[in-house]
Amino acid sequence: MTEYTITVSELQTFMRCRRKWDYSSHSRQSLVRVGSPQTALHIGSMVHCGIEAAIHKRDPLEAVDWYAEDEFNSLQTEYINRVGTGWSQREIGQYWEQVEKAKAILREYFAKWDIDDPVPGFTYIPEGVERTFKVPLLASNDMQIMLGGTFDALIRHNETGKVWILDHKTFSRPQTGKDFSTNFQFNSYMWAAERLFGVGSIGGFIYDGISTVLPTEPEVLKSGKLTKRKNLNSSPATYLRTIEREGLDPKDYEDVLERLEEKCKGYETPFHYRTFTRINRALIRSHEKTMMMIAEDIARSPNVYPNLRWEGCWDCGYKTLCHAELFEEDSDWVKRNKFMVKRGTYGTTKRLKLSSTNVSSIDDLMKLDVAQDEPGDGEKVF
Repeated sequence: MTEYTITVSELQTFMRCRRKWDYSSHSRQSLVRVGSPQTALHIGSMVHCGIEAAIHKRDPLEAVDWYAEDEFNSLQTEYINRVGTGWSQREIGQYWEQVEKAKAILREYFAKWDIDDPVPGFTYIPEGVERTFKVPLLASNDMQIMLGGTFDALIRHNETGKVWILDHKTFSRPQTGKDFSTNFQFNSYMWAAERLFGVGSIGGFIYDGISTVLPTEPEVLKSGKLTKRKNLNSSPATYLRTIEREGLDPKDYEDVLERLEEKCKGYETPFHYRTFTRINRALIRSHEKTMMMIAEDIARSPNVYPNLRWEGCWDCGYKTLCHAELFEEDSDWVKRNKFMVKRGTYGTTKRLKLSSTNVSSIDDLMKLDVAQDEPGDGEKVF
């Protein structure tokens, strides 16, 4: 029997655009763009790194510095091996600007959420951080399809004993009022968590949204004082740091700081958005059927075609290659010079150890070795 492992993110990519899935899938073309990854990948990865370090009682900013240096050296080496020279000074400058921005985002995050009490009002016991899973999804006569993914964090609520999935996400647009009850990733993860902890043991999903748009620093007026305008999109931490940097007296700005404290209080603020979505059993059953149908389509070598959305493909890293194919240009040249084949490069695919032992319980999950990059014999990763 052939075993296929498909990640949650790959199911989502397949639904969005089959051509993008064909370019990116570990078992298809497995193409990655040569050069510096997209900004969103940089910042998201570094913010995750910092939060994970803090949970383990390590300095989050120091962890980002270590991560960024290691990633920079790795990316530079790959680029030199591919094209014979390193990044341009502009690309290097942009990379380190993103590192500093990620650290600024983390400063704001930990000014909002206490490192020692990151989910205030919700007492819990941590069950694991950055845990990668692989659970059976669908079986037939000739194949076993596994679902893979990575939980950012698993926490057990003290009062109910239910396990909640905590997921950190960066965003650039306001999230206020957003409903996550039908979110594909969240329901996939809750379904997988039930396979590990048991049906009825999951409380739900906590979306921990973190804005990549930093609070605005208050302007310094000609008088040497800071602006107090009411429409200033700032935060208490940013405003206070500016006061201290300019050598001003915080007492002169108590009214502004109080207004900003009120603005940034609670779970829904311009810079942080956190929601608790309880598991819905009917929805999980429906979602299971949807995942199975998509997974079976993927496993059966489907037709590949682009999905040209009305809003465009501005956020797709394969747009250049796709357009070369659409306009019957030299797509082979674009592929040879702008992309490289690289399997198991990041995220869940990199973490998964694909072996004959399936993760089917929480004990298996905690013992899972996530260090191996490549699939084992007889296994295929989508």
